Amino acid sequence: MRLALEGHRAARLARDERRRRRLEAVRTHSGSHAAAESVLIDAVDEDLAAGSTTLAEVLVAPARDGRLDEALAALRDLEIRELPFPADTAVRLAQLRASLGL
Repeated sequence: MRLALEGHRAARLARDERRRRRLEAVRTHSGSHAAAESVLIDAVDEDLAAGSTTLAEVLVAPARDGRLDEALAALRDLEIRELPFPADTAVRLAQLRASLGL
């Protein structure tokens, strides 16, 4: 029983530390974007992810402005992971384009 309680306490501490780090990252990287800050704070306990195309769009302006490393650090600090395309994406997109005459 004691080991279970210690394990539960350690898990809670780890979760609280993750929350603290994420909230700090939100405050550091959200700048004047109050709406974005609000969404990120509401999702502080969630796993965050974005598709490769979405992340590419997010990174265009920082890449253009020479701030790519800063933007990548922000994504890392916020623990936003990339959702890669499934292995069959190229084939499925090719079929879609062919069926639509594109």
